[in-house]
Amino acid sequence: MTTSGSQIIDVEALGWHPVSAGVEARPLWVADDNSRRVLFIRFSPGAALDRHVHDGDEVQYVLEGSVGDDHGTIPAGNVGYRPSGCTHTVRSVTGGTTVAFITGGVKPVADGETGGPPSVVIDVDAVPEVQLRPGIFAREVWSDPAGERKALVVRYEPGATIPRHRHVGDEFVYVLSGTLGDESGVITAGNAGFRHDGCDHTVTTATGATVFAVLRGGVEPVEG
Repeated sequence: MTTSGSQIIDVEALGWHPVSAGVEARPLWVADDNSRRVLFIRFSPGAALDRHVHDGDEVQYVLEGSVGDDHGTIPAGNVGYRPSGCTHTVRSVTGGTTVAFITGGVKPVADGETGGPPSVVIDVDAVPEVQLRPGIFAREVWSDPAGERKALVVRYEPGATIPRHRHVGDEFVYVLSGTLGDESGVITAGNAGFRHDGCDHTVTTATGATVFAVLRGGVEPVEG
């Protein structure tokens, strides 16, 4: 469903596709120019992706289980960042599911090949929570050096509202718990929303919600 540039994504309506033995992907969104995409990646216990190098970067939130690489393991409820040039093998001992925001792509490399900056594990609970508005609190868990993009875990109390605003850039939100609504309808837990560049809307929640959001650009208030 799309209204005023806001799109609700019914995650369960989207299929899983095999990537490698024990690893599946569920694409959620792809930019018109294919430069960015969002997908679920699901690992069976002991499964791994082939060794690869990032041509662009990746931010991911681990929804369940754990996912690790050469540089550390990301437990459920935490975030990982893979910089451009990061070379690694991604695996899950326990099994795990992540929602991944990928800019650019990846290229296969030979086993044993190393190089590039390491990936980073971000402990979400260690990031200070800041009040953005009455009833709305956020942890900024990652931002790029230029400040153009950032990832946040946002907590809404019941009845909280973000007044009407316009996106200058775009935003992808995944609802971890509760419900979050705007003029397009209500996004329930386990589903997602995409706010296109120029999206003009008001965000509300009757129940309260916690979301993981990746924002490119910013927002500006709209009168009326």
